[in-house]
Amino acid sequence: MVKSPIEYFESQTFDAKATGTGGLSPAEQQFMRKYLGVDGSASAAILESIPEAKGDPDSAPHDLDQDVSYEATLREEPQVQLVGFNMDSQLFTIPTMLVQEVIRTMEPSRLPMTPSYVSGIINLRGRVTPMIRLRDLLGSTPPPRGQADRFTIICRCQGLQLGVQIDSVRSMYRINQEDIQWNVEVELGINGDCIAGLFKLNDKLVPIISVERIVETMLQE
Repeated sequence: MVKSPIEYFESQTFDAKATGTGGLSPAEQQFMRKYLGVDGSASAAILESIPEAKGDPDSAPHDLDQDVSYEATLREEPQVQLVGFNMDSQLFTIPTMLVQEVIRTMEPSRLPMTPSYVSGIINLRGRVTPMIRLRDLLGSTPPPRGQADRFTIICRCQGLQLGVQIDSVRSMYRINQEDIQWNVEVELGINGDCIAGLFKLNDKLVPIISVERIVETMLQE
């Protein structure tokens, strides 16, 4: 039976020791160096000056492993479990193995040198957390005035914690591997750069967002 988003997050067991107190990961340092021109202790000082987001106190993150290729792992699983979410009226998904929690979107601290799809950064449990405006990456129209994305899916990937801004969480899906079409960039064109794959649900194609590619694009030199 498919779990509701609340049932899923309540059932997860996260590593309570990995709360971001052990210093910045290499990916976090790379992000701060690239977009703020700071390193080491200066990065930590800047992070401390950013208002801290209020996440679920029971959802402490796992260690940020920079060497794991999550997409390669997903393609070997017999079934892929996904978190579904709405943006405008369209359904998108993110693999649950990358999802830490869902929080209400807060106003991030803006950075002048980041790409347009990075709306800023927040401090979530001492972690540098870039906020991703998925609409910009997909070439979608901006929301009506005063109706900004209300929620953020907090993900962890390639040594970085990041937030994907969305309208709302919808449901959970468990999809058989043979029902997923990977390597769809050529078919989708430029808007497919952050799409890992597609699957069909009720005769409609549903995209799987590639968090890994978003991180790689942000951090590439």
